[in-house]
Amino acid sequence: MVAADPSLLDLMIALIPAAIAASNPVVVLALGTATMLFGVPSF
Repeated sequence: MVAADPSLLDLMIALIPAAIAASNPVVVLALGTATMLFGVPSF
């Protein structure tokens, strides 16, 4: 990927985990817990 628009990159970063989470509720719980514990999910 070459010099993506930052807003597009942010959108991709937001949508990819959302798509995974939509198909796997356990991921939602894990990410929610990680977010509460660490502030920001780290991949």
